[in-house]
Amino acid sequence: MPDPSDLQTTAHDPRASLARRILARAPNGQPHAPAEIPGLMLIRLDQPVLNNCSVYEPCVALIVQGSKRLLLGEESLSYGEDRYLIASMDLPVKTAMLEASPQRPYLGVALRLDWREIASLMLDMPASAGHPPVPDSRAMTTGALTAPLLEAFDRLLALLDQPADIAALAPLIRREIHYRLLAG
Repeated sequence: MPDPSDLQTTAHDPRASLARRILARAPNGQPHAPAEIPGLMLIRLDQPVLNNCSVYEPCVALIVQGSKRLLLGEESLSYGEDRYLIASMDLPVKTAMLEASPQRPYLGVALRLDWREIASLMLDMPASAGHPPVPDSRAMTTGALTAPLLEAFDRLLALLDQPADIAALAPLIRREIHYRLLAG
């Protein structure tokens, strides 16, 4: 019998919670876009995919379990569970999901970016003290995944189990996700 303290720790682990939510909703091999939250996509793969061509729309994507390599022209980006990917425009890419098995599937979640929300947040954010950060001019890049960003994604997916709350809370959580990206 599991130790109750272990269950409590697991229940509050946003990565484990996200993994359970994706496994419950996403079929193997097909991206799942829940109609209740437009712009949200859940991905599950039970085996590696080494040469997949697709177009990434402006989005932020997290890998909950596994790792991925993307080729954008001559540039190669690799990221895993400790980073997020951000794409700023529609981009044709080749992808390889490197770690995936039936016992430990590749699990990911992506959210389409809302440029109006980003502009609104930029106007609301205080000017940073010191030197402004050097802007990254690449159309696609990765960043360090923070606990607050991971927790916000977990709360967004949790709304799928509480459909009556989606209209009121999803826009707030989306705004928080955009804020976390800008502040990070």
